[in-house]
Amino acid sequence: LDGVAKTGGANGTFWQTDVRVFNPGATPLPLTVTPLGFPSASPLSLTVAAGSILDLPDVLSRLGIAPPAAGALRFRSNQEFLVFGRTQNVDPTGQRPGTFAASQSAVQPDQLLSAGQVGTFTGVEQSSRFRSILALLATEGGAAGVLSLRGPAGETLATAPFELPPDQWQQKSVSDWFPGVTI
Repeated sequence: LDGVAKTGGANGTFWQTDVRVFNPGATPLPLTVTPLGFPSASPLSLTVAAGSILDLPDVLSRLGIAPPAAGALRFRSNQEFLVFGRTQNVDPTGQRPGTFAASQSAVQPDQLLSAGQVGTFTGVEQSSRFRSILALLATEGGAAGVLSLRGPAGETLATAPFELPPDQWQQKSVSDWFPGVTI
């Protein structure tokens, strides 16, 4: 799951990720959760009962990760399972009603970009009403490439090279990826 968080955001928001793991099998599911982009955190070993859902509210606290923190989690098992994440805006004090959440689907290894492939972030915006945050996740082999910001006609407005060591995660706003460019 890319983009798990336990951190403050813009306009007084506070983002926290909850995770649910479903074991559809008839036997207990051994599961390892590896934090990516959290250098001091260690993997967590869990067991999900047969035919059950394991609820992991505020999953980063379960891993001993304190705010501000954002990164990714890798879930592994030798059996099939489903994982679902929800990063929501919560008020830790309980004083402000309402919430906003974004669901997160797991990314399979074959869905990741390989060397030489091109990916696209669509609908990128940086304005007074909205800001896009772009996150990159490197696998065991690390990652390197160039982000290209394109205008409405497909013209290149700016580029930003990046390099990530193995199993690392990096997130920046569009204006931080492309400083000095009017977006």
